[in-house]
Order: sequence, then structure tokens, then C-alpha cells
Amino acid sequence: MLAAIYGVVNLAARGHEANIETVVPMLVGLLFVAIGSVAGEVPPNWAAGFRTPWTLSSDEAWVRTNRIGGRLFVLLGIGVLVGAAFTGMVFRLVLPAGVLAIVTWSFVYSYLVWRADRHDDDPGGLALGEK
Repeated sequence: MLAAIYGVVNLAARGHEANIETVVPMLVGLLFVAIGSVAGEVPPNWAAGFRTPWTLSSDEAWVRTNRIGGRLFVLLGIGVLVGAAFTGMVFRLVLPAGVLAIVTWSFVYSYLVWRADRHDDDPGGLALGEK
């Protein structure tokens, strides 16, 4: 993606007609589609995926949050691709708002799944009286 952006910027700098305001959002949309399509398959880890305290402590929360979050990133990427063909405002307004909404949603959703997955009310994970 960075090589493609570099190529478009280089063409524009050399006087060739290159619509950067359309190409860059389209490439970012494709990147979001690619990231979203693999997000649901990422195993629990500390480096990639929707990492919250709850997804890192619950396999159920990890799987459900990353699968649905990945689908939302694919939808956002498609929306950016379609919007980039019509106006640059989509990139400036919709993309940041969409990313913020997905991140906020994944944080809340992972907590709700984690909370439903728990079988006791002890926050330390130990039943009362265990040491």
C-alpha cells in the first residue's frame, strides 16, 4: 500500500495527472478490507487483533469480538472505497468516525461478552474461599 501511495505521489510530483484524493482513500479502504477479513482468524495474542483486558482474558470474548469487529472493518473499508469514488469528504469524516465507532464498540462488546462468559462473580477468577 505504501509503495502504491509513493508511486501516485511521485507521479503527481512529476507533473502526471494523478488524483491523490481518490487513490489514497481507495487504497486505505482496501487495507481496511484486508485487515478486517483476517481479523476474525487471528488467535489470541498480545500483538494483533482487538486487544482489550477482556479479550485477553477470555477466549470466547476474543473470538466473538474479533470476528464481528473484522466484519465491521470490512464494511467500513467498502464504505470508504465507495465513498472515495464520489468525494474526498468521506475519507476526512467517515473514516475517522467509523474507526472511532468500531473501537468504542469493540471495547464495550468485549466487556459484555466477557461478563456473560464468566461463571462466578469473583473479579479475581477465584471462587470465594479458594487461595
